[in-house]
Amino acid sequence: MDDAAPDEGEELLVRYNRNGIELNEEGFQKLSAEISLAPMVGNFPLPWGKERVQLYFGEVPLGESIEPVVIRMGYVRQLLPGGKIGAQGNRPYYEVCTDQKLLDLAAKRISGGSPKN
Repeated sequence: MDDAAPDEGEELLVRYNRNGIELNEEGFQKLSAEISLAPMVGNFPLPWGKERVQLYFGEVPLGESIEPVVIRMGYVRQLLPGGKIGAQGNRPYYEVCTDQKLLDLAAKRISGGSPKN
């Protein structure tokens, strides 16, 4: 996947973030310039096993309120024969996470609590 054309990698993303928004590097950089995002690394279960994951926490205005936002940075993975998922490549992608547990973790972190990894 690392030698694929830039748009080809995005076409082959395996999507697990249902109802979420995916961002490419340019979109993530633009969002980072507009809101403050604090990084956090944690170990999370993913479809291919437990993995160290880079998350970014922040707050965004939504209507008349301020809501927490969580963005996960991932890497495009190879899709192997038989539908197996291979090793990660070097091309990052970002997704806005919609899982309530992650949003609760973000709210706790933003309010000054100490999240557990």
